[in-house]
Amino acid sequence: MDKTAISPVDALFAGGLYPIEFLFFYRNRVDAERIRSALRFLSSAFWPVFGRYGHGAIHALSFRPDNYSAEEMIASDFDMEADSMDLFRIYSRANPGELPGLFFLKVLQYQNGTVIIPKMAHVAGDGYSYFFFLSALASAARAGEPGRMQRAMKLFTPKHNRILLDDFAFDRQVPSLSSSQKDFTIEQTRIPKNEVKTAIKNISRTRGQAVSTNDLLTAMIAQNYTKILLKHSQKTMQLTIPIDVRRHIDDWGAAYLGNGLQFHTLLLNMDEIQSMDTEALEVQIRESMPSVTREDYIEYLRRLARHVKTCPRENLQTYDPRKGILVTNLSRLPLERLDFGTGPPDFSLLLTVGENSAAILSDADHFVLRMAY
Repeated sequence: MDKTAISPVDALFAGGLYPIEFLFFYRNRVDAERIRSALRFLSSAFWPVFGRYGHGAIHALSFRPDNYSAEEMIASDFDMEADSMDLFRIYSRANPGELPGLFFLKVLQYQNGTVIIPKMAHVAGDGYSYFFFLSALASAARAGEPGRMQRAMKLFTPKHNRILLDDFAFDRQVPSLSSSQKDFTIEQTRIPKNEVKTAIKNISRTRGQAVSTNDLLTAMIAQNYTKILLKHSQKTMQLTIPIDVRRHIDDWGAAYLGNGLQFHTLLLNMDEIQSMDTEALEVQIRESMPSVTREDYIEYLRRLARHVKTCPRENLQTYDPRKGILVTNLSRLPLERLDFGTGPPDFSLLLTVGENSAAILSDADHFVLRMAY
C-alpha cells in the first residue's frame, strides 16, 4: 500500500503534537543490531509507523536503517535513582525533534546497561499502538532470524483500516505545534493501590455508585490542577479524558494500528471543584462518561470531522491547555512484553509531556500521578 488517508482523530495530531515517547532501561545489555534487523523486518507489516505524513495521508517510505534508529556508546553508568525531572530534562531531547518518518528509536549503551528511547508521532497511532508495535519489535528481536521472526509475528498482525467515515477527507496544512520545546514543571504523587481499592469500595457502599480507578484518580488530579488554573483567573475547567474504543469497533479490535480514541470533555466549575469532596467529583465524572457503540462512535467522528475542517489551524488539538487539562491513563503498560532478548526493562520513564496534561502511571504497589504545567 502506498498511502492511507487519516481519520478525524488522526487529524488532531497532524501538526506534530504529543509524540509518544518513553525511556526504558535494561540492566542486561540489549543488542542494537537485533533491533535494527527487527525494524527492517517489521517495516512492511507496520508500514504506517515507518511512513511520512503529508496532505491528509500517511505515505509509505522505503526503509533506510539510519532514518529509524541510532546507537551511541556512553562511558558512564545510567542512574535509575536520579530525580525524574532531571532525567526528563536530559533524555526528552535525545531523539531528533523532527523525525525523517513517524518513528525513531535511540539506543544508548551505558557501562551498566542499555537505554532505549522509542519515539512515535501521534498521527501514526495512540499509546496502545505504540506498545503494540514495540511488543512486536521486541518479539522479532528475540526471534533473531527471519524464519523465527515470521512465526513470532502471528500474534502481531496489525489492522490499518483508519477510515470509518467514507466522506471524510483532510487536506489542510497545519503548523508544527510540537510541545517538546517548552519548559515544564512536572510533579508526581504516589498513591498506594490498596488505598484506592478501599476508597472505591467505600464509594460503592456509601453512595450506591460504582466508580473506576480512573474516575477516582482523575478526580484527584482535577482538584490538584485547580490551584494552577486559578492563578490564571479561570472560572471553569475543561476536563478531557481519552477513551480507547477498539473493543467496541468490530472493524478494528485489539490489532488496530492507529488512533482508536474518543476524547470526552466534561466542563467543571472551578469553585465547585474546590468545595466538593473528591467522592462527589468521582461520581460526577463516572455519570458523565458516554456510552460507546459503533454507532455512537461514528456520530462522534462526524462531529469531530466538522470541527477539524472548520476550526482555526492553531486550535487543531485534543484539548485547550489554556482552558483545562488532559488526563491519560497509562497504568497498565505491557512492560513484560518489551523483552528484546535480555529480559523486560528494569526502569521506565514517560517522556511525552504537554502543558496542563497529566498521566496516571503505576508501579507494583502505587499509582503515580504525573502532572505537567
